[in-house]
Amino acid sequence: ITETHTGLGTVSLSTSTVNEGGSVTVTITPNTGYETTSIRVNGVLQAISNSFTISNITSNQFVDVTFSPITYSITGITTGQGIVYFSSNIVNEKGSVDVTITANKGHGITSIRVNGVSQTISNSFTISNITSNQVVDVVFSPVIPTYSITETHTGLGTVSLSTSTVNEGGSVTVTITPNIGYETTSIRVNGVLQAISNSFTISNITSSQVVDVNFTIIPTATLTVTPTSLFFNWIDGTKTVTVNSSAPWTVTTSSSWLTLSTTNGTANGSFTVRPLKNLGRIRYGTIIVSNGSLSKTISITQVSDSLIAPQ
Repeated sequence: ITETHTGLGTVSLSTSTVNEGGSVTVTITPNTGYETTSIRVNGVLQAISNSFTISNITSNQFVDVTFSPITYSITGITTGQGIVYFSSNIVNEKGSVDVTITANKGHGITSIRVNGVSQTISNSFTISNITSNQVVDVVFSPVIPTYSITETHTGLGTVSLSTSTVNEGGSVTVTITPNIGYETTSIRVNGVLQAISNSFTISNITSSQVVDVNFTIIPTATLTVTPTSLFFNWIDGTKTVTVNSSAPWTVTTSSSWLTLSTTNGTANGSFTVRPLKNLGRIRYGTIIVSNGSLSKTISITQVSDSLIAPQ
C-alpha cells in the first residue's frame, strides 16, 4: 500500500503491506490553511474524507491525495457613482486584501459595509486574517461642494463672518466694526473693491471667499476762518473770508441782506461777503462755516447811512 500527495498535508496508512482479502485505513490531514481537494485510489476518484478504509484487498493499492490552499473570494457591490478596487479577488486563508475606494467627481462615500458590518468611511483599508468569503458593499452619493470664508484686516477693528464654511450656492453675512477713532476705508472680496458698509452679504457662493478690510484712523477735524468779524459801511462793498479746513465745508447765513459768493468749499479756500445798502438803522448778522465736526461763526456789522464802520 503506497501513497503520494501534492500540496501541504500528510497521508497516513495503517499498514504498508496487507494480506489478500485484508484492509488498510487511510488518514488524511491537511496542513493549516490547506484542504483536501482530491483523493484517488488506483486512479479512481474517491469522496473527500479525512479517513476511509480500503477493504477486501486483492492487489497493490496506490493512494494519491491533492492538498490545496484554502481560498476565499473577495467581491464588491457598489451603489451610486464610484469604483471599488481589490488587490486580489482571491485570497488564501488567514491572508489579507487591500481595498481602494474611488468616488466619481461630485460624489462621496456615504457608507461602507464588509459582510454586512458597517466600517469607518475611508478611501482605503485592509481586511486581514480572512477566514471566509468577503463582500464589500459601498454606497456613493452626490456631494455638495463646500467653500471656506476667511477674513483679513489691517488697522483696528473687527470683521465678523456668519460662517467660516458654506455649501455651494449658499451665502455669508459680513459685519464690519471699526474701533473708536477708526473708520473703514476699503473693503475687498477676492480682490474686488466693494462699497463701504458696516454689513453686507455675499450670495450664491461658488468658490472660496477672502474678505479684506482696511481700517484707518479718523483724522482730527480742524477749521479756522479769518477774519472772525466783518464791518461794512452803509453802502455795499465786498470782503473776503479765508477758510482752512480738514474736511469739506459749508457756509450759511440767516441774514437776507448778505450775499455769499459760495455756499461750500473743500479743504482750504475762501468766499466773499457783500451786504446790501443800509438805508436804515445799524444792523448785525452772522455767517456760520461748518465742516461737519466743527463750526465757526463770523459776526457781521453794517452801519447805517449816517455812520461809518471802523476800518
